[in-house]
Amino acid sequence: MTNNTAIDDDAARNTLNGQIQAFCVSLIGHLDTSGGGDMNQTGGSAGGTAALRAADVHKFQQQHGISPLDPMDLFAYLIPELFSVTGTTTSAHISPASSLRIITALATLDAKAYVQPAIRTLQTLTSFHTTKQRSSTTQLEVVVPGGSASELSQPPTDLIAVLVNQACCSEQVQVSDAAKQSLLNCVALFPELNAAFLSTLASLWKLQLDAMAQGGGKSTTTTKQQASIIAVRAATLWTESMCADPCGRGLASAFDATCSSFFIRMLQDASDPLLQMSILDLFEKLTGSDQVMTSKACQRWLLSESVLRSIFVFCGVTMATENGEQKTESSMIDPLLGGAALCVLSGLCQVLLLRSQSTMDVDEVDGDGEANIHGNNDVSMTDADSSVAVPISLAVVLAAFSAALHQFAQEDSSLSEAEQLSLWDAISSFAATGMDALRMVLEHRTIRHSWICISASKQPKLKAAQLLSMARVFDPSVIVADDSNGRNSAKSNDSLPTISADRTKLLQQLYAMTLTEQTSASRSATSTTELLLLWAASPIAEIRIACYALLTAYVTACGLTGAQVVLGSKPAPPSGGDDGRDDTANAQKSLEMMDWLLLRGREPTPACRIAKYELTKTIFEKSKGLLAERVQRKLEKFIARGPHYAEAQAWDVAAE
Repeated sequence: MTNNTAIDDDAARNTLNGQIQAFCVSLIGHLDTSGGGDMNQTGGSAGGTAALRAADVHKFQQQHGISPLDPMDLFAYLIPELFSVTGTTTSAHISPASSLRIITALATLDAKAYVQPAIRTLQTLTSFHTTKQRSSTTQLEVVVPGGSASELSQPPTDLIAVLVNQACCSEQVQVSDAAKQSLLNCVALFPELNAAFLSTLASLWKLQLDAMAQGGGKSTTTTKQQASIIAVRAATLWTESMCADPCGRGLASAFDATCSSFFIRMLQDASDPLLQMSILDLFEKLTGSDQVMTSKACQRWLLSESVLRSIFVFCGVTMATENGEQKTESSMIDPLLGGAALCVLSGLCQVLLLRSQSTMDVDEVDGDGEANIHGNNDVSMTDADSSVAVPISLAVVLAAFSAALHQFAQEDSSLSEAEQLSLWDAISSFAATGMDALRMVLEHRTIRHSWICISASKQPKLKAAQLLSMARVFDPSVIVADDSNGRNSAKSNDSLPTISADRTKLLQQLYAMTLTEQTSASRSATSTTELLLLWAASPIAEIRIACYALLTAYVTACGLTGAQVVLGSKPAPPSGGDDGRDDTANAQKSLEMMDWLLLRGREPTPACRIAKYELTKTIFEKSKGLLAERVQRKLEKFIARGPHYAEAQAWDVAAE
């Protein structure tokens, strides 16, 4: 019974597709005769309405026995034909160009009835194939109306222009979003369309920026506000095209010098602070994207003079050139845009960190004997306002970052929690870029104090975030990842590069300052390690994990010296037995550090056990060969059993 129903459904679908195909052929003939349906026209535009009338559509529907025709059925047939291999209209298929021509003509005739179904159908189809391509390297296939599978062929280039227009100009949010996603999917599936996408986007973007500059477009229906909205949508589309990863390979190739110059132009438009706020939000998205952060072209642009100069202005720092020399001057933090600029500054510090790790060494210098931010072997990014490459010296960039951090650090007490998180993140990323930056932070009392002074009044999660930001300077690979229980656990990368002796000294200085920067009420320990172990005795899991992460990062960075410092300290007195039960004898005795490291049962959560296990494992690895043979065997046994090992108990003992 079920098989017969399926056969009947397939037969009905094939019959309907045949009727729709005949209907489309009639429409194409009508458009050829009337000269309408130009593919460059987009849904909702003023032109082309005379070429196709509602009466014509109704007549052809009746002629082929499909009146009324559901738009979803029509586009379920037409949209796959955009990707059909055939280049001409045949008895079985409509050519891609003709399919797009029909869709455009119908959208021009009645945008409300046809645009949304067409775009949503296209989004569904392209999303399916991008997902399929992500999970498989086999050739893509698309099921065409006839029921057979064919290669997924590149759609007409004019489709990109239609999608860009709908994504940026549509008054319906759902249509705009669906068009944007369809566009990103198409460019991801067919990289050859990237040039057409960037060219079309740049043209539309420039048109809106010019309209904004003139106070409105030439048409009386285009106002400055409308042009501003379209320009922001264009900027968002360009940003998401670089951040998107629909096929697992990224779209960093969407970086374009023309679009980037429009981006800066909008950021520098002081007449519209809300527009600037939108661009700052997009900058934050760029600096937080893995796709962008792994693109050297994007990194170089984000650290170019035009970008840094624009961002630093909102942070209260002006980059100026006087007598051929670059310098920085302090001003006031922008009261409206300063908070958003701080978030961007945090992201730029991370870009600076990545850039320093990949291409820039502080000992490398350019021809004038001064280190260059883009490295000795890279060409500096061309400034957005100039055709001449503008190299920025490392010293000037570091001074500007330091001055910007100082501006916010001195306002530490008035910052919101989100802004404090951004400030700590920015300082830690900046300090991790190299010895010069770390030395600046350590020597600048205001920045240093706002970063490593742990206030007793802060929320526990804020304290944990502050400690983790410090851990990142010792080991930039420190992250907080979710374990199988959904809790946070600190992890680090074992492949940390070798650290120079001079940098190790600076890191040890930072570690010592972690104690001296605390207030007298918080300074209840005699060393930084004892202070961290005291905090690690907190029942709050987040603080324990952060303390263990900082200790682990310190040992990782300082090696044997760090391991010896930790092993020579006294842990906080335990509050229970190794099996998790209260034990008066255990609670009263003072454990040695090695004994404490081998305890498992006193951690409140699995994530805490993992964090402490990582600390024990790191100390063992850094001090291997120097420990007594008996101690080394105990550590090897402990590590081999993993963080969650527990001694088995006999059933009668457990019952008792």
